[in-house]
Amino acid sequence: MTQEQWNAVDRYITDLFIPPDPVLDTTLQSSANAGLPPHNVSPNQGKLLLLLAQIQGARTILEIGTLGAYSTIWLARALSTDGRLITLEANSKHAEVAHSNIVNAGLVVCQDNFARLELDINAAFFGEHLWFGNPNRHWLFADYVVSPKRQSQKLMFLH
Repeated sequence: MTQEQWNAVDRYITDLFIPPDPVLDTTLQSSANAGLPPHNVSPNQGKLLLLLAQIQGARTILEIGTLGAYSTIWLARALSTDGRLITLEANSKHAEVAHSNIVNAGLVVCQDNFARLELDINAAFFGEHLWFGNPNRHWLFADYVVSPKRQSQKLMFLH
């Protein structure tokens, strides 16, 4: 299947199942206006994330790679009112745009710490205060990860 065919199928699915959403459209536009790379999940991928998190009954979601917060907004919409979404972004420019998009989406920002992060992945995920194995931690979504071969990959872990 060619890229053009994939794009046509993607547009068809989006048009069929994803109604226009001014908040998400504004998020994409503000991210583009700020010069962020166009590495967002597609609308149908965002909807799939939302549905999977709802089906799982996720109460807490950790997202690694916020970019402009497009997938963050999809994931936040999957949570109940007492749910919690933690999103990490290493690029301070991206974090600034994401913060603005999150606020514009009407989401409550509980902790406004958007400084550049240096994270020990092993300690964060497998250490004493581990993410995996904790019954209150349901989802980990690594949105944009660059492999050693510099190829982008989207990863999603359900727990």
